[in-house]
Amino acid sequence: GNPRIIVDLAALEFIDCCALGVLGRVRAQARQAGGDLLLAAPRGPVRRLLALTGLIDVFSVHASVADAVRIARPVVTAG
Repeated sequence: GNPRIIVDLAALEFIDCCALGVLGRVRAQARQAGGDLLLAAPRGPVRRLLALTGLIDVFSVHASVADAVRIARPVVTAG
């Protein structure tokens, strides 16, 4: 339960509409299970395409994998 999936996009130089669709479906499935899909380190054309399509505001996008991991970790409270 509560899957947190991080996709490292740092080395990706190109992404097409099919791949964006897959990311959207995986995100929907993760959210249905109480989790989320986080995108890490999109660069250049990939980041530009996410911005142009408005998906940069839909997905949880982070500057690095380390940043995404910090966000993805569940908060543990004492008590």
